[in-house]
Amino acid sequence: MRIAIIYSIPTKRARSTIYALTDEDTTQSAKTIARALSKLHHSSFVVPVSEHTIDAIRHIRADLIFNLIEWTGLDLPLAVQAMDVLATLKIPYTGVSKEQYVNTTDKGIMKHLFHEYGIPTPVWQIFNSDSEPLRKIFHYPVILKPTTEHASIGVTSDSIARNARDMREKLSAMYYQFRQPILVEEFISGNEYHVPILESSGTIEILPPTKIVFDPKIRYPLLTFFGRWIPGHKDFSKTYLSDHDLDHDLLQRVSHMCVKAFSLFRLRDYARMDLRIRKRQLYVLEINSNPGLDDDPEYEFMRSCTSGNVSFPKLIESIITSATWRNGGLFESKISVNTWDLS
Repeated sequence: MRIAIIYSIPTKRARSTIYALTDEDTTQSAKTIARALSKLHHSSFVVPVSEHTIDAIRHIRADLIFNLIEWTGLDLPLAVQAMDVLATLKIPYTGVSKEQYVNTTDKGIMKHLFHEYGIPTPVWQIFNSDSEPLRKIFHYPVILKPTTEHASIGVTSDSIARNARDMREKLSAMYYQFRQPILVEEFISGNEYHVPILESSGTIEILPPTKIVFDPKIRYPLLTFFGRWIPGHKDFSKTYLSDHDLDHDLLQRVSHMCVKAFSLFRLRDYARMDLRIRKRQLYVLEINSNPGLDDDPEYEFMRSCTSGNVSFPKLIESIITSATWRNGGLFESKISVNTWDLS
């Protein structure tokens, strides 16, 4: 197959911030995917998409588009625009539709859908201004996050508020910095797991969860932006990835919950669920549709693939096979992807 790999590059606004590196990382992912496709005997080409070249997507000629557009935050409308263009083409593309991308990028929409679908999540409230009244009864501490950012943007050790006054002060500061609604939710102190999910010919299966391990000296353990992205920062050395330690019962419950959420949110091809477990109670923190892909085992997705004996080329083949099957294509994978057995 001839496959176009499209990816978003940082906007002018993003390049003025430290957070641009989360979009720059997508460039490396696109190149890594291209190498994997070559090993799978597909021809491919990469198409970097800037805020000024979105319309160029209309001119792509390919059998399939591997979609790595992931603008978020104040740049989310650009991702919506790009997906509107994709929808006009008669070319299958990987990952979710525009609606599902927005539903899983905007934490306000996502939390409302969690409530509607009966998916357990921490008590939360969206503040559309820093003066909006408190309508929820929280058990402190709480954590504050910008609603439409990804990759832990805006999450620092200072994102935790220990009382209502502290929350108000941090809400004002975060709202001023990010200029968007802010999510406030109860901080769940339990273990954190990231669970990749693959779809194969309509069948939804999970890969082995990856546990996020925190330095036990951290009072409020969380995966901060600096801990995820900035080697050398004090937060970076305080977290690492590990195989999960879930017993059979918890593993089955996690699997059931993730498959349920994948189905109800109408996700496609692949996704990642982030959750915490406290006293055997599951709390889904968020869903990542079209999560970052790379063959680096420091990526949560790739760590789980390695644990499940799924190589990076097998992962990419699984995604393109799923997208082709969904669109009625006759393409058959030459590589069998043996997803992890939960039994």
